[in-house]
Amino acid sequence: MKKDSYGVTLKTVRQYREMFKKIKKRRINILGEDVLIEHVGGTSLISPTGKGDIDVYVAYHTHKERVALERRLQGELGTYAKKTPIRTRFNYFFQGVEVEIQLSNLESLRQAVALRQYLNTHSAEAKKYASTIVKIRKSALGKMYKVKSAFSKKALKEMEGSVG
Repeated sequence: MKKDSYGVTLKTVRQYREMFKKIKKRRINILGEDVLIEHVGGTSLISPTGKGDIDVYVAYHTHKERVALERRLQGELGTYAKKTPIRTRFNYFFQGVEVEIQLSNLESLRQAVALRQYLNTHSAEAKKYASTIVKIRKSALGKMYKVKSAFSKKALKEMEGSVG
């Protein structure tokens, strides 16, 4: 089995996708059919990277909708792990794997999906991104977010260029 840079044994793409399907089904049962739910992060890639956790973004449109979604998730998962002006994060374990659910505004979700698509179609960039994030994560969280942002902007620019 493949291990990541933290020594965590990563599952296969198929295993992560199957787990996400189950997680999404459960979230839809709790949050409703019309909620946009995406699998992002290292385990959503063709070649899984990262800490082996499953990152799930749930999009909200308005503050009122965010509050309602938070309440539903708190009813099932308990207190959130972290809250910022644009995101609320919940963490729990599913079949021995950590799951991180982030309630995010649509722009944050759009950036995360663009990054996933970009890294899935640019394997050299995906390797560069993964090694850079691991190095930075160990030292400076703020710098890590700047690097993620730069990669996301590159991904969005390419995505928007192919759409237009």
